[in-house]
Amino acid sequence: SSAQKRMYMIQQLESGTVYNMPMLFAVEGLINSERMGEAFQKLVKRHDSLRTSFEEIDGQIVQKILPNLSFSLEKRDGNGLTIEALTNDFVRSFELNKAPLMRAELAESDEATYLMVDMHHIISDGVSIQLLLNEFMEFYNGKELEPLRIQYKDFAAWQNKFLESGEIKKQEEYW
Repeated sequence: SSAQKRMYMIQQLESGTVYNMPMLFAVEGLINSERMGEAFQKLVKRHDSLRTSFEEIDGQIVQKILPNLSFSLEKRDGNGLTIEALTNDFVRSFELNKAPLMRAELAESDEATYLMVDMHHIISDGVSIQLLLNEFMEFYNGKELEPLRIQYKDFAAWQNKFLESGEIKKQEEYW
């Protein structure tokens, strides 16, 4: 989409974490880290954007979607580490030409367990994060979800087709 192209160009100029969308969750009660990893894998399989990378080909920024991607939930011993130390080490720049543009880590200590998730804004926004979190919980709780009818790539294709059509000129003239 045009928004993704802008983010891609800015990220190439200012490689860093400005477009990272980190989240930290304090996890209460007993958790099954294997089931949590499986829930992430199901989420990645379900959403093309979570298997997406970007690159420039002949001056055009293109989205590449891997048909399959093995996603693993990393684990860390969080004993002796503050939340700030955990997140400072966890949040790092993404390479946009390497999928996935999301990472997740479980940090367990004697005092607390934290789930950290970081995504690049090029594959997600505030609305989609809420959807992904809801679906993650559904998968973690053993539920199956109906296949998606439409993906973000479908919107991007429609938008690019519209921008290349003569219809956009009519809109520009009108406005």
